[in-house]
Amino acid sequence: MMSSMVRLLNVRAITVAMIATVLFLFGCATTLVAAQEQLDLPRYSLQVPAGWSSQVDGERWMLYPSGGANELGIAPVGTGLQLGETLTRADAHRQLWASALSSRQVLQANPTQQDKDDLGRQWTVDSAIIQEAGTPYLLLLSVVELAGRAEGFLTVGTPSALERHQKSIDAVLNSVRPREPAKTQAARMREKAPVFGRPSPLGTSGPGRLTGVWTATTHELRYGTTGLANKPVVSELILFADGTALWGMPGEGLLGFDRTAYRARWPERWGAYTARDKQVIVTRGKEERLYAVLQDGVLEHRYIEGGKERTGERFIPRPSLDGVRLDSEVRRKDHWPAPGNASGLGTLKGLSFSRDGTFHDDKLMWIVSPDREGESKEAHEARVLPGQGHYRFEHWTLVLEYDDGRVNRVGFVATDREQPMKGAILNGYPIEPNPY
Repeated sequence: MMSSMVRLLNVRAITVAMIATVLFLFGCATTLVAAQEQLDLPRYSLQVPAGWSSQVDGERWMLYPSGGANELGIAPVGTGLQLGETLTRADAHRQLWASALSSRQVLQANPTQQDKDDLGRQWTVDSAIIQEAGTPYLLLLSVVELAGRAEGFLTVGTPSALERHQKSIDAVLNSVRPREPAKTQAARMREKAPVFGRPSPLGTSGPGRLTGVWTATTHELRYGTTGLANKPVVSELILFADGTALWGMPGEGLLGFDRTAYRARWPERWGAYTARDKQVIVTRGKEERLYAVLQDGVLEHRYIEGGKERTGERFIPRPSLDGVRLDSEVRRKDHWPAPGNASGLGTLKGLSFSRDGTFHDDKLMWIVSPDREGESKEAHEARVLPGQGHYRFEHWTLVLEYDDGRVNRVGFVATDREQPMKGAILNGYPIEPNPY
């Protein structure tokens, strides 16, 4: 990756003894450890070339040819920068380069170059001759995006050492791989356990008791951009094994659901039910409604009007998608651009799932993620920033574990019996794959 850069830097007046000193000033470590094939660091791992040594102290580290610490060294610049809407990759690159240069005198600067490694990742490479304590030395900064962060790697050395060890330098940079945070690793280990073996937050069904999540779709007059119109409205009904009923899915789903705290905050959403002889009576406030239990667990409202039995809304059981893996992008309903809409007006990107268990969120959590009690606006906005990581479905909850350590949960109820991912409700917001 750097060989062309080395040829551009035709510098001879570099003092060998300054190399280790310069890397130390940029934050290399001071505790020597034995050379190893792989170096596991907090945010990423990398390979130590054969015949090289390493020094490591937390997030600080340095690699150098054994016996050649005064000729060549590689070290990180700081702890990287989190990318997002407020910090682009170009901005992060400029900040890392400014940090590498600091206030030191630049004797010769070279044009920024772009290069790709064996994985197709884009690297930005800057180089300069900088004078430190009256002595010039060659400095190269290589920046790449890892797990949503811009990471900078500093190489300092003599031209001859850089040319001699070019393959090893390239091998080190090519070997860099993002690591999952410890919290995410623990979660991944938990995920290996059979999710169906975990205790259900609804309890266990028994005689006279039902458990599950149902939805009913009704139509109500709502104001829209074209005035009054009949709009579909999805209602959720949750039945617990102890005879408790809850109207509406909690914003963060049922995984780890704290019933006591939720009931104290939303007492009007709670009721009770009794079940017998293929009938369920659900009470909410002073109102009782009778539902017939049909085939496949459908609950159909039955009532008497004009001396005749009539039917009302039908609640359809919605199983949790525990263990399901997806491969599509979903957006809030009506946020997909209709054919012919090239302006982008009225559209907003969503979240993409992959079958390997990873996701990339552009804006969906910003729309659907519920506020947490006591959470400030700033904290909420930081929590729902775009990012990527691993996902899973468990107990009607979509769990997103980001590579940067964040965790978001949102209630997830699939609304299509035959194709569970054709549509779903996240915290009251309908989502769908591309309908066009």
